[in-house]
Amino acid sequence: MKRFGWRGRVGLIMPATQTVTEPLFYAAAPEGISFHTSRLLNTGAGPAAIAETESQVERAVSELKCARVNCIAYLCVTGGLVRGLEAERRFCREIEERHGVPVVSALLSVFDALKLLKIRRIVITGPYPEEHDRMEKRLFEDNGFDVLGIHGMGITDGFEFGQVPPAEIYAFCRRNWDPKADGLFVGCAAFNAMPVAEHLENELKAPVVTAHSAVLWKTLMTLGVDEPLAGYGRLLRREY
Repeated sequence: MKRFGWRGRVGLIMPATQTVTEPLFYAAAPEGISFHTSRLLNTGAGPAAIAETESQVERAVSELKCARVNCIAYLCVTGGLVRGLEAERRFCREIEERHGVPVVSALLSVFDALKLLKIRRIVITGPYPEEHDRMEKRLFEDNGFDVLGIHGMGITDGFEFGQVPPAEIYAFCRRNWDPKADGLFVGCAAFNAMPVAEHLENELKAPVVTAHSAVLWKTLMTLGVDEPLAGYGRLLRREY
C-alpha cells in the first residue's frame, strides 16, 4: 500500500465556515493526492472582517509547511475580489517568496481557466448577496469580460453557502443562463457546484467553470499531475 500523498500533498487555506472543499476534493482528485487544511476564523462580512480573516494567513501557511505540502491552495475568492487581480497576484507571489511553497489562488485559477476555455462573454452565478455581485461584476468587466448577467442567491451566511444542494444550484444556473454567452462561471469556493458542472455543460452546450473545478485543475497542474478527471466538466477532463 502506497503512502498518503505520494503524488502530492496540497495545503488548503479557507474560511472556518467552509464545509465543501475537503470532501469534494477527496471524492474528485486522482489517487495519491492528499489534502491538509488550515482554517481562518471569520467573524463577518465586509472589508474589515476580510482583513481580520486574512491577518491569519501567515499562521496558516506556517502550519501547512509543517506537513511539508507541495503547494498551497488559497480558497477565499472574496478576498481576491476586494484586492483586485494584480494585487491578488502580488499577494500569492509574496507568500511564495517568504515560504518557498507554490500558491494557487481561487480567483487567479478562475481567470486562468476562463482564458484557457476562451470565455469572454460570461454569465456568473453564485450564492452571494447583491452587494457582492456588484463587486464581482466590476472586477470581471475591468479585466476584459462582457458580463451578460450576474445572479446571486442572496445568501449572507458563509456556512449556508455550503448547504445549498447541487440540484438547486443546477436549477438556479439553468434559470439564469443566457445563450448568447460563451460560458458560465459559478462562483464561491464554499458553494457545491462542481458536481453539476458537467450536467450544466451538456444542457447549455457551453463550458462551465466553478471555483472548485478551477482550483483543483490549477493545483494538479502545479503538481505536474495531468490525469483527466471525468464527471466535472471539460476543464478537469482537459478538453481545452
